[in-house]
Amino acid sequence: YILLLLPNHRSDDLQIELSDVLGQKLYMAKQNTNYIDISNLPTGVYLITCTNAGINKTAKFVKQ
Repeated sequence: YILLLLPNHRSDDLQIELSDVLGQKLYMAKQNTNYIDISNLPTGVYLITCTNAGINKTAKFVKQ
C-alpha cells in the first residue's frame, strides 16, 4: 500500500506527519515527497498532518 499526497507542493517547508488516533507519531518527513509506504502499518484509523508555511492540514484515513 502507498498513500499518495496530492498536489505535490515541492516546498522546502513541507513537513508530513503520520500518527495513530492516540497521537503516537509513526512517520515524519521534512523532505519533498508525495507518497508514503504504509504497507507495514496494521489496519486501523490514522491521521496525516501536512504543514507548509506555518499552515497545518490534518486528514483522517482508514487502512483496511
